[in-house]
Amino acid sequence: MHSPLTQRKLWTRLALVVLVAAALVACSTFEEPEAVVVTATPDPAADVEPTAVVAEEPAAEEAPAEEAPAEEAPAEEAPAEEAPAEEAPAEEAPAGGEGDLGFPGNPVLRNAQWTPRFEEFAGHQWAFVPVGCFEMGSLQGDNLENVVHEQCIEQPYWIMVTEVTNEQFGVGPTWTDPSFPRTNVSMFDASAYCQSIGGSLPNEVQWEYAARGPSSFLYPYGDTGDDDLNLSVNAVNSTSPRPVGERPAGVSWVGALDMSGNAREWTISAYTGYPYVPGDGRESLSDDANANRVLRGGGYLTGWANASGYDREFADWETDTLADAGFRCVAPVE
Repeated sequence: MHSPLTQRKLWTRLALVVLVAAALVACSTFEEPEAVVVTATPDPAADVEPTAVVAEEPAAEEAPAEEAPAEEAPAEEAPAEEAPAEEAPAEEAPAGGEGDLGFPGNPVLRNAQWTPRFEEFAGHQWAFVPVGCFEMGSLQGDNLENVVHEQCIEQPYWIMVTEVTNEQFGVGPTWTDPSFPRTNVSMFDASAYCQSIGGSLPNEVQWEYAARGPSSFLYPYGDTGDDDLNLSVNAVNSTSPRPVGERPAGVSWVGALDMSGNAREWTISAYTGYPYVPGDGRESLSDDANANRVLRGGGYLTGWANASGYDREFADWETDTLADAGFRCVAPVE
């Protein structure tokens, strides 16, 4: 029988042997651990087979997602820059064409039907003359005026609102006032000025229609003469011309001023008998043409009869430069 001390030593050695052996066995039989299978305990009340749940290995930790940049608010469209407001002209230039009032296909039938329209170009103010018909001549006139006959304007045109002034003409004014009508000018010089700005002298029909209109008034402002509306010697005892446009109440139906008095006005038409026949050669400027050209509207040296819209006087187109004879131009509507 061993002593107690000897027995403890033996047990200690035996335990070491066992531990070493176990360690050797463990090293030789080491395998990777299998996935742990957890079996769900079936519910006796449910008629469902138990389902195996496999514990997943923890996923690799993902890098934190970057925050999406805040969506920028859509840029507001800058408001369209408004075009600067243009100053409206005193009267609108006519816009239109065939079929509109005053254009081919829609003539003006009476003066009161028309509202004057104006435009500025070539250094002058112009009045628009619409298409229409009128009675040319008057039974109150003399032998070369009293054949009343219809004339029709088939195309609109422009006519100057006033006579050409000394300032506008720019050469050798007879009177010192720049706003007086340019007088002492021959028909040829007047015609050359109109052509230089893209116009022409009016023929008789163009002048009389702009003065009288489709209502065929005897005067630009009506059928009765008025001392306050004329600039003739019998009306105001004039001894010189006056600034153009001084009698605005005497305006014609299209807006033309001074068509009764102030200065008589050259036309391109020869002084021949009525009826007026367009294209019969009376506007010819050939060397053998009639040199006597018609003056219209009366002047500050004439009387009532000459200040009417139908009156016709004449002068030599080249040699006569009269103290009370001026002019205004017409121009085509483009």
